[in-house]
Amino acid sequence: MANPAAGETSDYNSEIIKEFRANQGRVGGPWAGVPLILIHHIGARSGIERVTPVAYHPQPGGRFAIWAANGGSPTHPNWYHNLKSHPKITVEVGAHAVTVLAQELDGTARAGLWPKLVSAYPQLAEAQARTARQFPVFLLTRRTDPRREPVLRHAPQSGRRTQLTGRDHRSSEATGTRSAQTTYRNAKLNRRQP
Repeated sequence: MANPAAGETSDYNSEIIKEFRANQGRVGGPWAGVPLILIHHIGARSGIERVTPVAYHPQPGGRFAIWAANGGSPTHPNWYHNLKSHPKITVEVGAHAVTVLAQELDGTARAGLWPKLVSAYPQLAEAQARTARQFPVFLLTRRTDPRREPVLRHAPQSGRRTQLTGRDHRSSEATGTRSAQTTYRNAKLNRRQP
């Protein structure tokens, strides 16, 4: 959405992220009905992980198309450069964390997808008309089996959230919150029951 100052998340994005996590990926206001994901990207120069909400368009095979519109600004959003430097990222889709590989589309691949994006999101064409730069389009392809993706548990009263690290998937603080691994194991057991 907007480019925050170095090392900070804009208040606007922070509110969207908070609402996204509290409502399993759904937000209201101007973004009501627009599918959003949270991309966790690593700073190209800083190496700091940041989280940015972006609109997406579902693609075949469980992939996601995202575009670097930056509100029609003449410059790419910061996350564009970060994805180019570090294309393997984590995204939050609803209540799930997914590891994806971000690939920028160009040539015929972009030309084939662009009209579908504009048809689904007419405001995208309006934003593109405000600038001379061509909006980059990325295809995010899952690197994990969707059946093995842990469900994220957010603690709305405290603002803490489960951090996924390595295979352990434990909560970052000893608060009694169940780990994502335990949540996954329970979900797997529930799936087996008729």
